[in-house]
Amino acid sequence: MIALIGGLLAALCWGTATMCGSRGSRLAGSAPALAWQVLIGSLLIIPFVLRNPNPAPSGGQWWLLLVAGAGNVIGLLLEFQGFRAGPVAVVATLASLEGAVAAVIAMLNGERPPAVFLAILPVLLVGLIMVTLKPDHVTHTRQEWTAAIAYGAASGLSFGLSLFATGRVSESVSAVWAVLPSRVLGVVGLTIPLLLIGKLKIPRAAIPWIVVSGVGDTLGFVAFAIGSSQGIAVAAVLASQFAVVTTVLAAIVLKERLSVRQNAGVVIVALGVAAMAAVRAGSS
Repeated sequence: MIALIGGLLAALCWGTATMCGSRGSRLAGSAPALAWQVLIGSLLIIPFVLRNPNPAPSGGQWWLLLVAGAGNVIGLLLEFQGFRAGPVAVVATLASLEGAVAAVIAMLNGERPPAVFLAILPVLLVGLIMVTLKPDHVTHTRQEWTAAIAYGAASGLSFGLSLFATGRVSESVSAVWAVLPSRVLGVVGLTIPLLLIGKLKIPRAAIPWIVVSGVGDTLGFVAFAIGSSQGIAVAAVLASQFAVVTTVLAAIVLKERLSVRQNAGVVIVALGVAAMAAVRAGSS
């Protein structure tokens, strides 16, 4: 139950953060928007680490934290670049493969995948093709559309590796430790360098979008860390439903519209990853 609730809460938080982050990145640029997002996340999570540091990581767990942090920061930067190139829903749907990637890695790491699980993968592929095929009505060029797909797919792979590492380390350390690395790495590798070269300024209009994105992303990571401590695959696949939340919010707030075929593809992908969660839960 904890894995289920944690995964769903992560999906809601990440869906909101993704939609707001897309708007913030378009207004401020990918790097500055992400730099402020990780800074906000750090300011939120560090007090919890200082107040309740135990259980703290030790030994090889630091490597898992490094992988989790780097994967999340790189994934976010790739995703933000994708938002600037193409539709939010398309990039978010591709990024939502993080759950499937994390579940596959978990199973390759010792959890034998059920036959039904493997049968679902072609269904996901069909849904992704339906989402990523460029419709006639869009104004994006073919180059922009291809870039959006490439960035979205790459972010999904990076996020998936991050989710797997986060789930592993969350089994034995405090949830706040699982969230902290990506924020610290982002601040050290992005926020501080941009500040030093005078590139950290953002438009006033981008501030509320980036603030909500930073808070939502951090809360989503906390929810996932808690949920995955009781079941990585279930929490990861349910958390990937953030793409559905993002698609709905993008349609309502950003007035973004997909074709009938693309909407059907989003639904197929959502049902596919939900089925993967059900299969994994039933086999555990």
